[in-house]
Amino acid sequence: MNHKKAVLITGASSGIGKYLTELLASRGWTVWAGYRNEKVKRELIHINPRNIFPIKLDVIDGRSIIRAKKKIEESKTPLYALINNAGIAIGGPIEFIDLREIKKLYDVNFFGNIKITQIFLPILRKNKGRIINIGSIAGLVSIPFMMPYCSSKYAIEALSDSLRRELIGHGVRVSLIEPGVINTDIWSKSFAWFDKFASENSRFFMRDDSVSLTSRLDVSILYIVTEMAESEQKFTFNLDFRSHIYKSLFRAYFITLLCLLLSLSVKYFFLKRKFFGVTSKSSSSSIHSKHCSKDIF
Repeated sequence: MNHKKAVLITGASSGIGKYLTELLASRGWTVWAGYRNEKVKRELIHINPRNIFPIKLDVIDGRSIIRAKKKIEESKTPLYALINNAGIAIGGPIEFIDLREIKKLYDVNFFGNIKITQIFLPILRKNKGRIINIGSIAGLVSIPFMMPYCSSKYAIEALSDSLRRELIGHGVRVSLIEPGVINTDIWSKSFAWFDKFASENSRFFMRDDSVSLTSRLDVSILYIVTEMAESEQKFTFNLDFRSHIYKSLFRAYFITLLCLLLSLSVKYFFLKRKFFGVTSKSSSSSIHSKHCSKDIF
């Protein structure tokens, strides 16, 4: 194993993490694939028994991270990369989201990222390695009803930017990947929570005709984007990053712009209808006031 280089991937049980695990193992890397659920361990080994080494890792548990670090050091395979991929998502109106759920999300998406980076940074500094943070297009453009997830990804943007500058003189490179919408389990879990909330709080979307329609429109946009992602074929991922990331960003920006224009056009239509209704009433009242003024004077 000494002639190889190793990479540690958090959240390797599904989605982007699992795909990266398979991809890097196929290219000869020793992949330490972080998982929490024991059922996933056998599945990860089956992908590539020679190069994939599942390692139990909970990013919010400091003792779990330290145990993982000790196991990786004992393997004598130099660790050259840390991919901070683990993350969760919840959604819903800001007015009603439980703060405990938001804190739980930040523990995984942000503080867990910091904790594991702090513990593995001495190894990466020694090996002149790289830290790769998985951000999101949601860290650049916020989505309605997804404030906790979006804000955590904005935080990852700031973390990556600061860390990159701090480590310039240490030989450790920091990369940030901002994928567009990708069909992974993280979204199905998030929308399951949102569906439950919407069914229990339908009055939130039914205050008056215009608000209810535009609110439903915003929710519909979320579903449209998600369904578009589900219809896509399995995504490809190139560790040179550039071509894939540029295409992904362009697609995400285009979808976001399209959704924004659609939302604005519908809202403008209702505002215009409302405005002309008020204008007609005000004009009739002004005519009436003129007649009254003649009678008075």
